[in-house]
Amino acid sequence: MQVDGYKIANLNDFDALGVPQAYYEVDLQYLGKLSFMICKWIDYGVLVNKELIFPGLNDVNPRAMKNNVIWFDDDRNVWWGQLPDED
Repeated sequence: MQVDGYKIANLNDFDALGVPQAYYEVDLQYLGKLSFMICKWIDYGVLVNKELIFPGLNDVNPRAMKNNVIWFDDDRNVWWGQLPDED
């Protein structure tokens, strides 16, 4: 399965804030605005569309949940993709 990915943040920028969590909003050209939160607990997590996803936890990157996929690339960019609806 192929999922279109959108870069939504960078973990270096998040770390520079020095806070345990930060809220963001990005405007995706064809999908509208996407609100999400990045947090750091045991590892980095991303809250998006009511799903808290921890990519990288237990060496699982990307991590898919019900409707969302989050992954980190080698440059610590945070990527989001939406899984297609199941019929």
